[in-house]
Amino acid sequence: MEINVVPLEDKHIQGLWDAVQGCPDFFADDLSIDNFEKFRCYLLDEVTDVLVGVRGGEVLGCAYLESLDIGKGFACIALFTKRGSMTPEEIFSITKANIPYYFKKYNLNMLYLVIRNTNKAMLKLAKALGFLGLEVLKDYQQVKGKWTDYVIKGIIKENLEGGGI
Repeated sequence: MEINVVPLEDKHIQGLWDAVQGCPDFFADDLSIDNFEKFRCYLLDEVTDVLVGVRGGEVLGCAYLESLDIGKGFACIALFTKRGSMTPEEIFSITKANIPYYFKKYNLNMLYLVIRNTNKAMLKLAKALGFLGLEVLKDYQQVKGKWTDYVIKGIIKENLEGGGI
């Protein structure tokens, strides 16, 4: 069955909340997203342009922009999926197909990811999509009370248009 990508609607939020519950350390401690209402407010008020993956009525995950700076032309993209809901190939294909949307809609020069260094699947996905390593952030955020290293990876518009995606 085909995966449809649609703008966030209120009806999707419970499914996304359920997906996050499968990965309880998804959010850093400082965000304090520990209940449904905070999560709902985060998606509706704190981030930009949430796109939701849906298959047969099941919410699979989403992508959205954080730290959008239209003046400088860059944004941080975040994504998560419900564990086991999509194959790695499906995640790659759907992400690859939707990255140009953000570049075009916001006239971006660069999209970047901030990835926990232990998230091997996300690091592999970023590499496959053409995101290049920019910086290692030692002890960047606390997750479950433990300081954690992150990696920043980015892709610029020229790489996107030049065949990077």
